[in-house]
Amino acid sequence: MNEVKRHSVTGYGRQDINYNDPEGEFVYYEDYAKLQQQLTATTNILKSAGIEADTVQAGVMELVAQNAALVAEVVNIREQAEDVYAAGYRQGHLNTADGIAYAPSVEDEFYHNALQVMAEVETPATDAYLNAVRAEGVEMFGNLTIAVGEEENDAEIVYAGEQALLFANKLRAGNAGKDGV
Repeated sequence: MNEVKRHSVTGYGRQDINYNDPEGEFVYYEDYAKLQQQLTATTNILKSAGIEADTVQAGVMELVAQNAALVAEVVNIREQAEDVYAAGYRQGHLNTADGIAYAPSVEDEFYHNALQVMAEVETPATDAYLNAVRAEGVEMFGNLTIAVGEEENDAEIVYAGEQALLFANKLRAGNAGKDGV
């Protein structure tokens, strides 16, 4: 069941029922029963896997918060892009309004201005997400390196893997910088 059809009632007669009202406060009992059955089945699956529904809900809420932060950053970047466009437009206008021919170097100036404006954009949520993704990859490498080192009984290889895990922790903490160094 993808979507439950909702309905509303504005009066007392059958003619006063608004079917398929997206903001309606009523559903058919059969639809409700199917939803209840799906919820029970999902809860049982989670419990059998040793996962509490509250843990899942907390994880979902964390993802919702991360998504909201990323959306806010995208909006900020779009606003910065508008500034870049405006800076380029003004620069182009200055070079054409007085009848001066468009010089090839103006394109380089547009590019430089755009980089200047975009360099000012701060994206902490995006940076944190990317650092977490990077850390996951580094952690996988570190764990594999440690396993190889232990298999070959080579302390230097194990040490390299441990250093990778330390670096993964630095990435997650945001102490490794935007470039990952």
